Amino acid sequence: MTLVHDSLPDKGAYETEISGYWASDQVKTDFEQITDVMRNWGKTYLKWSTALNENHGPISTNSPVASPLVIVNSQSGAITYAIDYYTLGHFSRFVLPGAHRIYSSNGAGVVSVAFLNPDQSKVLVAFNDSTVSQTFQVQWGAYTFPYTLGALSGATFTWSGLQYGGYAVDAGTQILASSYNGSQGIYDYPSADSSGGYVVLENAPDTAYGVYRNVDFGAGFGTLSARLSCDAGSGNCGGAIEFHLDSTTGPLAGRVTVPATGGWLSWQTVQGTAFASATGVHDLYMVFKAPTSGAGGLGGVQWFQFGGRLAGHQ
Repeated sequence: MTLVHDSLPDKGAYETEISGYWASDQVKTDFEQITDVMRNWGKTYLKWSTALNENHGPISTNSPVASPLVIVNSQSGAITYAIDYYTLGHFSRFVLPGAHRIYSSNGAGVVSVAFLNPDQSKVLVAFNDSTVSQTFQVQWGAYTFPYTLGALSGATFTWSGLQYGGYAVDAGTQILASSYNGSQGIYDYPSADSSGGYVVLENAPDTAYGVYRNVDFGAGFGTLSARLSCDAGSGNCGGAIEFHLDSTTGPLAGRVTVPATGGWLSWQTVQGTAFASATGVHDLYMVFKAPTSGAGGLGGVQWFQFGGRLAGHQ
């Protein structure tokens, strides 16, 4: 969806046909799908059917059975609600008509999406798509609060008021690649890794990038690690992920070579090189570099992290 938006930014993207009939884990599927649609320029997420009877009828012989949000007993009129009714409600009850998606990052095992309503209230939906409990920090300007989500569970937060202060991201923390503020030629995909979350794949090396705003390098770092993937069959392993300050061609903050890992979704933690000259707060550009000019897709990035924090030479 983001690749289409990059090519046709004046066109709207509408997810208009989703049913729970085919989902093995409805909660996980709904939270991940709705979040990903909204994070990739989607204007709608439409579930069907809205209401059916206890036999999933009336059924047209020309249509497949679709799981309803509401089941109405045809004899008694009693109403029961499917799990989709509640997962969808985490969004539709709080995200008002005319809302816009605003920036939110993802965390280890936790995916999120945030909105600004026309009345200026804010909405944050977070989902832990890993199989263990996750504690994370919500930051809004100068205000923060911690929260813990159980395995495969979600929560919706709402608040209002004016934001005071900005934010900075410590380069020494694990930064999820899917937490980019802006991008070109990359897209999100479920990681299929044990830690859950989304990963970033790309199909246009040497032009593809993601940008991460307000990354704080402090006095500098001495090491760099990243969790990467590359399919040897693509012929493009051996390329690199470069991290540049303030533009795609700005000073280098780090570089890591992409090895063959056994597949697009087979992940390996790789050590790279950090450049101590990267200090202070910058917009950080993650740039994909193919091993040869004109090569196809290079691979994927799940997260990156600078280490070996330096001191005393700002």
